[in-house]
Amino acid sequence: MDQQRRVITFVALSMGIWIAYATFILPMFLPPRPPAGKMLPLDFDDFEGPVSALAPLNVIPEMAGVAPKDGAAAPVVAQHPIKIVELGSVDPESGYFIHVELNSRGAAVESVTLNDERYPEFGKRGTPLRLVGHDPLVEQKTFAMQVPALDPQLGGLPADVIAWEVVDAETTPNGVTFRLVTADGKVELRKRYEIEKAPVDKKIDNPLRDTWVDGYRLKLTITAKNLGPAQTTFAYLLRGPAALPLEDADNTYKYRDIRLGFVRPTAGVDASLFNAKTAVQEKKNKKPSTWQRPLAYIGLDTQYFAALVQPKAAATIASSRPEVLDEPRDERHANISVVLDSTPAIIEPGDEVVHEYSLFSLPKRQALLTALNADAVLDYGWFQPIVLVMLWIFNSLHSIGLSYGLAIIGLTIIIRTFMFPMTRHQMRTMDKMKEHQPELKILHEKMKKDPESLTSEERQKMQSIQLKMMGGCLPLLLQMPIFIALYRALQVSVDLRMAPMHVFGSWIDNLASPDRLFQFGFAIPWLAWSEFNLLPLLSTALMIVNQKLTMPPPVDEEQRVTQKTMNFTMAIMGAMFYRVPSGLCVYIITSSAWGMIERALLKKFSPVTDITKTPPTDGNSSGGGNSGFGGGSGKPAGPPAKPGMFDDFKKKIRELQEMADKQGSLGRDTTRSNPPRENRKGKGRK
Repeated sequence: MDQQRRVITFVALSMGIWIAYATFILPMFLPPRPPAGKMLPLDFDDFEGPVSALAPLNVIPEMAGVAPKDGAAAPVVAQHPIKIVELGSVDPESGYFIHVELNSRGAAVESVTLNDERYPEFGKRGTPLRLVGHDPLVEQKTFAMQVPALDPQLGGLPADVIAWEVVDAETTPNGVTFRLVTADGKVELRKRYEIEKAPVDKKIDNPLRDTWVDGYRLKLTITAKNLGPAQTTFAYLLRGPAALPLEDADNTYKYRDIRLGFVRPTAGVDASLFNAKTAVQEKKNKKPSTWQRPLAYIGLDTQYFAALVQPKAAATIASSRPEVLDEPRDERHANISVVLDSTPAIIEPGDEVVHEYSLFSLPKRQALLTALNADAVLDYGWFQPIVLVMLWIFNSLHSIGLSYGLAIIGLTIIIRTFMFPMTRHQMRTMDKMKEHQPELKILHEKMKKDPESLTSEERQKMQSIQLKMMGGCLPLLLQMPIFIALYRALQVSVDLRMAPMHVFGSWIDNLASPDRLFQFGFAIPWLAWSEFNLLPLLSTALMIVNQKLTMPPPVDEEQRVTQKTMNFTMAIMGAMFYRVPSGLCVYIITSSAWGMIERALLKKFSPVTDITKTPPTDGNSSGGGNSGFGGGSGKPAGPPAKPGMFDDFKKKIRELQEMADKQGSLGRDTTRSNPPRENRKGKGRK
């Protein structure tokens, strides 16, 4: 009854923990899908929506010159037509890496698109990824500028909603200039945009795209010229990158974050991160953050891409702050940006002030971010060395023609091959345990009325048959960092984004997301599952089968309850991993299948009975310390081991095992120094 009561209590407690996890913890990491009405149209050419840069309502150029409320006539600003100017090309063979659309209304960036075929729109292969300005419903535009001091001379309207003049004489395939003059003719503003084309002597291939950061650069030069007779002060607000895409919001581990790099007084950069949820909460509390340290870079990053602004001179910016562009139901999904407040500059008559910025819209690759001194944007986590080794193996296998799905399988085989000596030891340890289960069962039956002596006797028996249980757990412990590092690699490697499997079936079209075999058409309560993922179920089933193959049969009710608890825990873990990337499930499936093959081959070609023919001696025998299978030596009988390349490695593992078993040996010796309990009782009666 006590065992049943413990089992019922454990099951009830586990279900309570799982319900609490699914209700409160799980939505924090795996947010629900946004409503259908929030889905973004992918065909931007056919989309008709607002094009205003900043204003809450569309402002047409004819509104310039409207009389203010006091009845005084507003100054008239020269009217210019609305134009969309394009720089670069969407053709990957053009020599450009990006395609930029600029809107003369506000002289701002409408969009920046990557033309690399490796970066399609999420879920829409063949369509280039619009990285900046992805959401056409967001009115705020990148590099929109406001000059509050000039608003009275701009018809009472800010500079980011007025149509600027496109200077045709300064327009080229990779550059354009926008011009705006105040109504009194005293100040002229210019915004010059430029991008770079790959040198003609360079081959446009992946190595160049992954290392030449200037190909992703959009250069902005702001010029303010004093045309009047008196001194003037020039200060402005400039918006950073806006409307980056939020891909696979159900399963992503990160959302839109603000990335900052502050210039240190000496050398180097202090990196910082500011997330969207914090920005929304600060806006509601009306306590927004303000950063006044000199900036090396500032911008946004998502799971695989980043858009960073670098001022040419850190002193150009006096302060910066976050900006919330929308407030969805889930605050983590908020569209955010940054606003840069320039340092006021005094301009003498006839002089001008020039400020220069660079916007880098790029994939998060090590070489590109290192060139910007923004390595912290690519966060590999605690296991960075292992992640880098894994990515090197992935890319090496992929470079010889294998898909990334096959590369994961190849990585699994490589890892299992190097761990084979430890795996073999683990399998033999478990098989020894199975072989001696009858003896342990007899021992349990014999001493079930004396649990304290049973624990001591069982320890002696396990020592006598040399069961190095810590050594048997080493393969599992050593695989945990590899497992976590692979999970991290799938989260940060842009190469694995939307990489298809090409092995088990065409439905696995993205190794960095769940396999999504089909949609339920509804959401499962508490879990928020709306799609069927097959690979996590296969992974869990194989792990349970492997556990049953390796664990010895229970000898008493306590061990039986323990094994049932382990199976239940395994099922809970399978539910928690239901939304992990399919590439991680491929690793688990391959590793489990490989382990089964190893076990079958070891049983056939190197059975354990060959080294365990000599029956184990009693734990109370007078033989040497660990007397067992081979007599007093304490080592299994059999041919001497041949020296090999793994001898040093085996020696280190053996030392670890001996340290783990030291406590057990001490317990055995202590037990020997005292007479059995029944003898003590008999002596007392006499």
